[in-house]
Amino acid sequence: MKSRLIYHLSVFLLVTFCQAAFAQYKPSPVIPDFTFQTMEGRLFTQRDLINNKKIIFIFFDVTCDHCQHEMQDIGRRYADFKNVVFYLVSMDTKPAILKFMSSYGRFLNGKPGVTILHDYKPEFVQKFGPDKFPAIFVYSEKRHLIKYLSGQKDVSEIVKATK
Repeated sequence: MKSRLIYHLSVFLLVTFCQAAFAQYKPSPVIPDFTFQTMEGRLFTQRDLINNKKIIFIFFDVTCDHCQHEMQDIGRRYADFKNVVFYLVSMDTKPAILKFMSSYGRFLNGKPGVTILHDYKPEFVQKFGPDKFPAIFVYSEKRHLIKYLSGQKDVSEIVKATK
């Protein structure tokens, strides 16, 4: 009887743990509240997002090879993104982010509608729910998730999600 109780309790705990582990990787259906920093050190929250445009969050790591290629590819196709704003978010140090952007994000760096953000707390993973780098979240003008892309994708797929 005791071993049966332990077995059922173990199964229950395992199932509960697995559900909790996978739940954290469910992309946020709406843009959550957050606090990041601009490269200049100014706090940046949901209230600072540009209105009446589709919103793309790109969560990247400066050492991620796929992130490097994705950022270059998106930059080369910047003109294909109409009525879209980009928020590029990383947990890396600000100097590392700036170096990454000068190397791999040079076609996006300084462009209108492109904001580079530092996830200094960090909170992006918990609030947005990415499962790998790069993670691309395309949100509507009303801030509802249109498409979540995990890992390096063809830029045409991202452009299509913004139409």
